[in-house]
Amino acid sequence: MTPAFGESLTGYDFKYMLTLWLVNRGYEAFSVAEAFLKEGIEGVGEARLFVSHVQRETIFKTLLIGDDREDSIPEDVCLWLDYVMIR
Repeated sequence: MTPAFGESLTGYDFKYMLTLWLVNRGYEAFSVAEAFLKEGIEGVGEARLFVSHVQRETIFKTLLIGDDREDSIPEDVCLWLDYVMIR
């Protein structure tokens, strides 16, 4: 997404793109989750699972994409992921 954070797509890249999305829609004072609520986008609710990750980890690893554990998380369960929760 951006060469600023290295060759791999990291959480930093993801957060950067989320920030651009917020700015382009006039939601600079909101978190992504708050902006989603305001726009009526589905998938925002009380979190039942906390997603832990380490700095510079790829976004795919953080979200368990391609990981055997990916299928163990029900699709209707809201996750607490700092990228979209923190302003």
